[in-house]
Amino acid sequence: MQREGALFRRGARKEPAGSSSPILVAAALLLAPAGLPADIVHLKSGETIEGATSPGSRKGTLEVRKGNGSVVVLSEDDIVRVEKRKNPVEDFEERLGEIPSGEIEPLLDLLVWAREKSLHPRVKVVARKILEIDPHNELARKELGYVVHDNRWILESELRKKKGLIRFRGEWMAEEEKARRLSAEAIRDVEDLIHRVESGNPYIQEFSIQQILACREPGVRGVLASRIRDPRIAVRMVAIAALANFPAKNGDAEAARIAAELHQVALAEEKDEVKKVLRIALQRFHRSESFRLALGTATSAASEEERRRAGWILGLTIRKAVVPELCRALEGTDGAGRAEIRDVLRGALGVDHGYDKAAWLRWWTENKARFKD
Repeated sequence: MQREGALFRRGARKEPAGSSSPILVAAALLLAPAGLPADIVHLKSGETIEGATSPGSRKGTLEVRKGNGSVVVLSEDDIVRVEKRKNPVEDFEERLGEIPSGEIEPLLDLLVWAREKSLHPRVKVVARKILEIDPHNELARKELGYVVHDNRWILESELRKKKGLIRFRGEWMAEEEKARRLSAEAIRDVEDLIHRVESGNPYIQEFSIQQILACREPGVRGVLASRIRDPRIAVRMVAIAALANFPAKNGDAEAARIAAELHQVALAEEKDEVKKVLRIALQRFHRSESFRLALGTATSAASEEERRRAGWILGLTIRKAVVPELCRALEGTDGAGRAEIRDVLRGALGVDHGYDKAAWLRWWTENKARFKD
């Protein structure tokens, strides 16, 4: 059994019936004044307890309110001495008043001390006094929100709001410059990864392929396009597959040029594994342009193989919007080209009207609501 004067905690133990409700206790802690002086109570046991001290509710006791809000009740018999400390705000004012005018070193020390005590408004007070002595003091400038830009101090808030700059990797720049740097970085990374696609180490090869396929930086599109005719099959495949991640819109001249390259590769590619990724790229990269190019080839190519390949591309890229155009292409096309177009329509729509353009268009008008792209 502990003797009466032993240390115990109030608030940590279970309160008996009729005691203050947890809500009231919490409210009392929230309403406790901030910045209370943190006294140090030295006990006969050799322990110390730090917190705001006040006489206990029972005679011969001392209460210590700790920084976390809990209250420790001590018997005066267990206490050696109480080391009283000043309120940090009072201590700050006293320290500031003792600094001789024009002395910068004591002000710097006080600034650091105030920052450690979380006296943020006072930190700014000291920083302004430092700048009165040394207008370019780095520590004081940073505490007041200044940064160096164009070799002069300027408020960070002004850079963000008035000049529209952002901080990127330790530098201030426009969003456009950040985008340019990220694009250049991504291009370098993808170029390096492409060289590793043919690595003899399967782990490096797999990592490189996954990183290339995961890249979504528009700037790498040109790098990928330059590799779609690469003699190395693995490089060719990953470049074509990655292009599918950059769907293009009509009016994009560079995308149209790349689509033309893909079209030529599709007309000549012999490797089945490359054709599999071509199927995806033709459908996703610039579908409308791929369809237009394939229709042109199907209706004008002299080579039977090219017309057959063009029909394959048409079948991949056909959409509801282009079915009438495909129907009209049956008219005025030579026999070989018409056969490819008819086969595409028959495969896509599930009916066969031969080479009768009018019959195809009439059927499509009556049945197009049944189809989705």
